[in-house]
Amino acid sequence: MEGGFASLLVAAGSAALGFASLLWALRVTDGARGSIEAWKRRVRDVEDKVAWADAIFGAFPGVVLIWEETDSGAADWGAPRVYGAPLALAGLLRFTDAAVAAEPALRILQGLSVFDARDVTGAMTRLGPALARLRREGAPFSLTVSTPDGVFVEIDGRTAGARAVLWITDLSLRGVEESGARGRIEGARQVIARDPAAFLEMWTQAPVMAWRVNGALRLEWANPDYLNALEAKSLEQAVARNLQLDQDSVELARKVIESGEAADEKRSAVVGGELRTLAIRISPVAGGAAGVAVDVTEVEASRDLLARQQRAHDETLNHLAEGVAVFDAQRRLVFYNRAFETVWGLDPAFLQEGPTHAAWLDHLKEKRKLPAHANYAEWRAGELALYQEVAELPEDMWVLPDGRMLRVARQRHPGGGLLFIFSDITSEVELRSSYDALLQTQRAALDKLHEAIVVFGLDGRLKLSNAAFLAMWKLDASAIEPDMPFDRVVEICQPLFHDRGVWTQVRARITDPSPEARTEYRAEMRRSDETVLKFLTRPLPDGATLVAFQDITADRRVEDALRERAEAFEAADQLKTQFVENVSYQLRNPLQAISGNAEMLQQNIFGPLNDRQIEGVGAILEATGSLTKLIDNILDVAMVEAGNVELDLGPMDIYATIAESVQMASSKARDTEVPVRIKCDPKIGEIEADGKRITQVLVNLLSNALKHTERGDSITVSAERMDDVVRLVVSDNGKGMAFDAQARAFDSFSSGDRQGAGLGLALVRSFVEMHGGWVALASEPGRGVTVTCHLPARAPGAKVKAA
Repeated sequence: MEGGFASLLVAAGSAALGFASLLWALRVTDGARGSIEAWKRRVRDVEDKVAWADAIFGAFPGVVLIWEETDSGAADWGAPRVYGAPLALAGLLRFTDAAVAAEPALRILQGLSVFDARDVTGAMTRLGPALARLRREGAPFSLTVSTPDGVFVEIDGRTAGARAVLWITDLSLRGVEESGARGRIEGARQVIARDPAAFLEMWTQAPVMAWRVNGALRLEWANPDYLNALEAKSLEQAVARNLQLDQDSVELARKVIESGEAADEKRSAVVGGELRTLAIRISPVAGGAAGVAVDVTEVEASRDLLARQQRAHDETLNHLAEGVAVFDAQRRLVFYNRAFETVWGLDPAFLQEGPTHAAWLDHLKEKRKLPAHANYAEWRAGELALYQEVAELPEDMWVLPDGRMLRVARQRHPGGGLLFIFSDITSEVELRSSYDALLQTQRAALDKLHEAIVVFGLDGRLKLSNAAFLAMWKLDASAIEPDMPFDRVVEICQPLFHDRGVWTQVRARITDPSPEARTEYRAEMRRSDETVLKFLTRPLPDGATLVAFQDITADRRVEDALRERAEAFEAADQLKTQFVENVSYQLRNPLQAISGNAEMLQQNIFGPLNDRQIEGVGAILEATGSLTKLIDNILDVAMVEAGNVELDLGPMDIYATIAESVQMASSKARDTEVPVRIKCDPKIGEIEADGKRITQVLVNLLSNALKHTERGDSITVSAERMDDVVRLVVSDNGKGMAFDAQARAFDSFSSGDRQGAGLGLALVRSFVEMHGGWVALASEPGRGVTVTCHLPARAPGAKVKAA
């Protein structure tokens, strides 16, 4: 059949060519009468051949489609010419329900392309891809298309010169036996026919979306999951409205029908009003295409989470100081962190190529970065054999040529292969060596101490002790063992100290990890040999606890002696105070009598006095005045030391107080012809103080200055305010004070010369300190004395007990 029709096709082409040549000849030879008749005969021959070819095509029970040479590269179905009997053409047009084109040839091609087809080997195929290869490459084909109605159409594709020719035969019109072709379909149909309800129920209950479209890409069937996803009330509504998953799925179905090959996609789509991720597969089926969509949103979310965790894991490894490398089951480098690259100092380009484990070792050996081995090949084989090792993987120490030491740990990787961890422990080893040396030095130093030292770990076991501990507790060296429990140490120490309560307190400080227990604890032990030990427990940074013992027996004896002496001094001081008070009171009464009578004599109450008598009475009054002042000072000192003096605080004008004090001391200054100057701003202001006591302070300082100045010297009283402190300064340019006397200047009953009992300066310090201030004295022999009183602007109101 194929050879005959090819001859007919060639004959028809030749006839057409001849006819064209005739017309050309007639036009050229117009006017040549003799040749016209010859050309007419040739035209009639060509017309006969064309008619004969048309008759042959009309008798052919099918359709012939021919693509010209210029149409071989056209897109889609092209523009073929149609030849064949009208009956055959009409019969093939009944399969074009899914076609969208208007031309009969294209409708036939579109209609037949949606049906299943098999080639001469019985393999499934499609018309569209086979026709495309014929037009593009000239590849011939023969296939049989089966329609859902059981009709079979035979299609053969060949080339005729530069033309592509397609022979389409409706076997039902030819009456050809179709039982063989029908049998290929019946096998599959019988599987479903045995239990069609179960087959349909399977797809209805399937937890996936399933649907089918025809060749025109219209929905024909869908399961409930598909209807729910598109919010369709029924299958009829979905079919009537042609509800598709989305436009992309329609385009994918079109490609599948045209190519005849299944296609898969994964993308997001709106399902039930929510954006979900779907895995879609559309396959070509008889009459159209069928699709299945699986909701993989959770799977994709889990995959994304796993990917993020993997990235985070890799990033974490990148921040480690240890070098990490992973070799897969094929022993190829698939991961390494930045520290690995730094540890080995390799070219990043080499690592990015993913070398094998063997190639990596060889590269390190070439760069002289591996430890030296007597038999490198044997060592290398042993390293590679670890991939098949079923026992626990070893941990090694590599000493590199550059002096570094690496700890190499290996473990099996969950994805297959091995994971290597390279830790640079050079510094660690050096520190450990230094630590051991330091520990030995520490032990030697501890053995030189007189204090007994023991260190216990948090587990309550002995970690360290010195020789003094053995000597203090009268133990043999063999009695102490490493890691001895605390209870055992207590047991060997108990003969000298058996108070279990104290040992329990010490144990709590050692083994209890709570913050309340991990505090320093101090106490004393009075042992059975009459010795006294002071001990303390101190937690150490590493969790251990240090216990130190010190023999304070001699110190306690000295303290007892000092305590007895201090008690004696206190009794004597109290007796002195009582004596001073009694004497002062006893002296006041006769002194007042002497002073009163002298004043009466001075006032001539008993008659006039001569000059000598007047001078004698004046001396008596001066002596009684000095004695009265001394007695007052003695009483004040006694009251201060007894804590019975209270300040009468109130606003005190600084300048007025200074002027009044200078006036009180002016008579004495006139007698000695020593001027007293005031150097103070009259507007210096007030402070809160006891004016009477501050006046007494200034008068005592002036009196002391007058005692140590002579004619030609001078005394200056000044004051200045600095923030919340006022400085009162009394200075003179007299004979000054010896350095050893300055230390005792403010002590009671002490003086630098024989002129007084030294109570004035003692009261100055006491009264200033009661105001919350302090006193400073500066002097050099021959350069005078400067006393500075620092007073706060607001004195404390409470009663102050003098020291």
